[in-house]
This record gives sequence, C-alpha cells and structure tokens, in this order.
Amino acid sequence: MGVGVARSEFAIPTMYQEFTTPGRNLRPPDTVIERRGETPVVPEINPLAVIAECIEKAKATTDEELISDYIAEALGVLQIDNTEHDAFHMLGSAIIDAVADDEEHSASLFEVWTELEEQRKLS
Repeated sequence: MGVGVARSEFAIPTMYQEFTTPGRNLRPPDTVIERRGETPVVPEINPLAVIAECIEKAKATTDEELISDYIAEALGVLQIDNTEHDAFHMLGSAIIDAVADDEEHSASLFEVWTELEEQRKLS
C-alpha cells in the first residue's frame, strides 16, 4: 500500500492512495483509465464538474468537517491542472454564487469557506 505509482501494467502516477493485494489493484471508482495502444490515458479533469459536485455535496449536509473535506478534495483535484491560487479562486467564486442563489442550503458551506479564506490570508 502506498501513494504514487500504481503497481500494474497501467503504471501511472496518481494522487490517490493505492490499495493493492496480490494480483489486484483497486483504485477509487472515479479513477478511470483508458488504454490506447501501449500508453494509458487518464481522462481530463472537468473543473466545472468538480466544483459542482463539491457544492452539491456540501449543500446536502451541515457537518462542517465533512464540508471541509469536500472543499479540500475539490481543491486538490483542481490543483492538478491549475495553480493553488487559481483553484482557490475558481472554487471560491462558485461557492459565493451558490450562496447567493440558495442561502438556506449554503449557510454551512459559506461559513466553512469563510474560515478557510481567513486561514489562507494568515498564512
């Protein structure tokens, strides 16, 4: 078990922890690999889908720790193709829009995001 390169014929770097057993390599269900010729191809990340999923999951709960996990996961995925600053700005803008559209279901999300922004400014 380790983080990094998958241990199979499709060896590619991943940000997910790999769970391996002899003869098996289990990836999280959202990690899809296509094989074209001899080079494995990982689908491109859709930033809008990542952001939308984060917001929808966060709006469905009031558990601030869970919301924080959703935000951290989305930021991590967004930073694969973007700088930390850009990822933070993209997600933050979308969260502000979501709060403006649905304050009732976004209150906890907004609170967690505001705390995260304040912590980021201090660092």
